[in-house]
Amino acid sequence: MKYFIWAYNPKVVGIRPSKGISFVVPETKTEAYLELEINQIIPVKRIDFQTVYPIFKKSRLKEKKLRISLPFKKKSWTGWEC
Repeated sequence: MKYFIWAYNPKVVGIRPSKGISFVVPETKTEAYLELEINQIIPVKRIDFQTVYPIFKKSRLKEKKLRISLPFKKKSWTGWEC
C-alpha cells in the first residue's frame, strides 16, 4: 500500500482516485476528498509525527513510499533530508 500525506485541499494539486494509494488527510478535509470520489482516505486529527507514524507502524509496511508535501521548515519532524 502506498500512502499520500496531504494536509490541504485535494483540488489544489488535482488529486484523483487511484488504486493502491490511501490518502492521509485532516478530518476537516474529508468531505473535499469524498466530493472527488476518493474513498481510500485515512482521516486524522492532525498531520504530525505522533499521529501519522502509528498508521505506518500498524500496517507494518515493508516498503514505505511517502510523498510529503510540507513547507521545508516543517519537514524536520520527519527526520528526512531534503
